[in-house]
Amino acid sequence: MKNPAPFCFRAKLPIAGVVVATLTGALVQSGHASVTGYDFFETGAFTQTSANPSFTTADAMWYGAARVFVSSAGDASSATLQYPDSSTSPLTQNGTLFNYQTGYFGSLSALDNHFQLPGTLTYTISGGALGTQSGSLTPPSSHIYASDIPTFANYSAIEGGVNAGGSFTFAWNSMLANGSANQTGVYFTVVNANTYAPVLPTVALATSATGYSLPANTLAPGQSYFAELYFSDRVTPAGTGFGGLNGLVGNDYETTVQFTTAVPEPTTLVSGALLLLPFGSSAFRQLRKKAQTA
Repeated sequence: MKNPAPFCFRAKLPIAGVVVATLTGALVQSGHASVTGYDFFETGAFTQTSANPSFTTADAMWYGAARVFVSSAGDASSATLQYPDSSTSPLTQNGTLFNYQTGYFGSLSALDNHFQLPGTLTYTISGGALGTQSGSLTPPSSHIYASDIPTFANYSAIEGGVNAGGSFTFAWNSMLANGSANQTGVYFTVVNANTYAPVLPTVALATSATGYSLPANTLAPGQSYFAELYFSDRVTPAGTGFGGLNGLVGNDYETTVQFTTAVPEPTTLVSGALLLLPFGSSAFRQLRKKAQTA
């Protein structure tokens, strides 16, 4: 089984009343020709604004998502998520992905109540080459979040102005995985804060990872970015549908820090220009004066 990247909100605020979300990665499982996976995630999202935030779960905003993957867009034309009381929500299709994602909730219990957990969630696809098929997923009655909330250890250096022209290492605390999880990992990504486009595709790291070195020139100077860090614990309950395909349940902690890259000092450009001018020329004197007062 290939681990999917976690769910992540690219915009931290609603835009025109709609929370903008972008999903990264895809769950791919073997054992079925066309339905390749289905999963359910509940995520606690934190925003770091100081060097020592001392996060608790009370500081989080919570969101959830449910997905079904098919091998080709024509395999299904619609999908629904059914709650324990038999009410349903539609999943939105984007190519081979069918997705349902909530907005933010103020507590994990409120998010659980939205999905009517504990209980069994049922995914149904219809209208395509596969016809109507269903799969059920029962999240654990006890959550499997990591014991640690991700926190950037070098927050002050990040906020001090990352040099886009050089490499930079983002450092964080170690992850202590939940003992009930059978899949664990750390995920890291960087996205443009204005366009929400990833400039560093989500990197999957070992649970023991405590940092990632961003290569030089990955970022542009004078631009704003979100660095997003996930501690992810997952379990794979036995499949009860879609041909016996196992589903995936994930509980993630996500911490985001916003930063702006440094702008190169203008004196470097002035000094270079001086070399191109004749010594003693009027233009040389003007640029030299500008360099001395910069």
